[in-house]
Amino acid sequence: MNADYGTTTFVMDSGERYCLVINKTTGFPLFYPNLFLTTQVRNTKSNSYSSILSVANNLVVLLRFLERRGIDLEQRIINRTFFEVHELDDLRDFTQKKFLSIPIYKSIFPKFLPDKLEEIKEVVESPTQYIRLTTIAEYFQWFANHMISRPSSIEANQIYRIETQIKSRRPPRKGRNKTQDRSLDDIQLESLFEVIRIGSECNSPLK
Repeated sequence: MNADYGTTTFVMDSGERYCLVINKTTGFPLFYPNLFLTTQVRNTKSNSYSSILSVANNLVVLLRFLERRGIDLEQRIINRTFFEVHELDDLRDFTQKKFLSIPIYKSIFPKFLPDKLEEIKEVVESPTQYIRLTTIAEYFQWFANHMISRPSSIEANQIYRIETQIKSRRPPRKGRNKTQDRSLDDIQLESLFEVIRIGSECNSPLK
């Protein structure tokens, strides 16, 4: 039986809400995704619960891709084979899929409230895909360096190359700063300097 993945939500004794990535088939948390979530997201960045949950769901998308394509990422890293170009293109396309988060009220762990991501026949917006691929690239870089404790310069370059190739497949970010040049041209600068120049007729109070 193929595994499927999701997230759980629970409240710590301190009152903090938190989430974990789980194997929905067994109901157990997954070690490496949750280690990444805790050490690289929760403990190193001032992220809200919703931001951490977003990263967890992005990891679920990666895990589903690996499961459906029969890719053992840990073994790939141990063998230093990583990803092929066509697999990265496939990963990019897979991250466009839309999933709905649906609560599951029955759980073998009463403290956890599992959610499942139900796939629907729609695609996500570009910002969502951008964030997914960013998370996946960062997770790959962290996981590879975790599995290869002392990578050689060649291995480090290979890891960096895959991380870069994943990020290069992100959709363009739409922003005002990228579409509109807010700098002043020479004519505008000359006019500005004339206004602020002492004795200029442009800033005379009698004008």
